[in-house]
Amino acid sequence: MSITGDFLMMTAAQFECLESTFGDDDKFYEALAELFHPMPILPNRHPENCMVDVGDWWHMLHCAITGDSATPSRSQSPPPLGMIFSGGTKVELGSALFSHFLTPSEVMEISQALNALSVEEMRKRVATSAFMDLDLYHIHWCCYEGGADDLLDFYEDLVDFFRRAATQQNYVLFQLS
Repeated sequence: MSITGDFLMMTAAQFECLESTFGDDDKFYEALAELFHPMPILPNRHPENCMVDVGDWWHMLHCAITGDSATPSRSQSPPPLGMIFSGGTKVELGSALFSHFLTPSEVMEISQALNALSVEEMRKRVATSAFMDLDLYHIHWCCYEGGADDLLDFYEDLVDFFRRAATQQNYVLFQLS
């Protein structure tokens, strides 16, 4: 089973409500973790467009966007792009291997930086021999078997997600699980 990445946006009012309701750190983190796993009795806890699942492509996305092949917990990528997968405020979300949240101002910075990084530029980055030589999950398929379009589709989804979150001044939660 592979490690997957998920992003979830929430309004400032939702975030502040959770924070004030669950002032204790452990309970606050438990409440945040539950947002990623809607319960069967509440299947529409949040609209679909409030989440983006980058699956097991998260590491390739991180590397293509930042040029840093380190995992998020070890990444030294500078903001704002380095914050997508490894910045913001670290939190302990249940069984997540790594998680953090980004404030609306951090989301805005990231969105602006992503909007400046075109799909064509991402395609060039993925096509370099240095990128192809990295030891990343999916690298062979992506670079040698025509899967770059899949990676770029995930990138476009991520750009759109951050654009919507920034426009709505939302918080963004990220988890690897």
